[in-house]
Amino acid sequence: MGFHNQCFLTLLLASNNSLFNFNSKVFVINPKESSNFRKTYSDMDKTDPQDAFVLADMARCGRINQQPYKASQLFALQRLTRQRFHLVKTIMREKTYMMSNIYLKFSSLYIAKKEEEPFSDIFGNTSKSVIADFTPDDIVNMSDEDMINFIMEKGKSRFTKPEENVKLLKKIARDSYRLDKVAYDPINIAISSSFNTINALENNLKVIDKAIEKNVKGLCDNEFTILKSIPRIGDVYAARHYFRNWLY
Repeated sequence: MGFHNQCFLTLLLASNNSLFNFNSKVFVINPKESSNFRKTYSDMDKTDPQDAFVLADMARCGRINQQPYKASQLFALQRLTRQRFHLVKTIMREKTYMMSNIYLKFSSLYIAKKEEEPFSDIFGNTSKSVIADFTPDDIVNMSDEDMINFIMEKGKSRFTKPEENVKLLKKIARDSYRLDKVAYDPINIAISSSFNTINALENNLKVIDKAIEKNVKGLCDNEFTILKSIPRIGDVYAARHYFRNWLY
């Protein structure tokens, strides 16, 4: 059976139980291909029954090169990729909102240039611990040795030059505006809440990625295989970009 690329109709036919007994297969045909094939019937009127005849004749002549539509797998990928997109957008939104609270507590960190930032990832574990646990005055008053020990512990000793990180961090703390002491506790709670929300969302994102990798197994489409042959493109990235033409 051949049909134009109408996703809802294709999904309905491919998953219809009443058609399974006939061992039927559903194919999605590019309208351009069927239009070019139809030109061989120059004296034929263009009506719905005649269009159906042309599509059936394409199948008879072996002009359909696509694989059968995998309804169940593609529907599963539709749900997973859309959920992944939703999670990514939610994470971005939460990070943007959290930065407004970070600005109130560490104003200089918010506006610092890349080379002036004490940590490579402001949303990493070490940065999270410093931002949530200390006020600017706490950082300024803490000895360099104690601060180095703190960031090395939180960063699992991954800093090659912790002295430089501490130097940048103390400069950020000195240059930041000060708030009334009463304001710090509510802001700390808000920042910690955002960090916890982001961590939970990122953990869910990992679950979605594993589910996508599991669902794409067994798909042998040439385009999908070619995408995966590109360096640094795996199952998740290929599924998101190739199957969006089918799923959305």
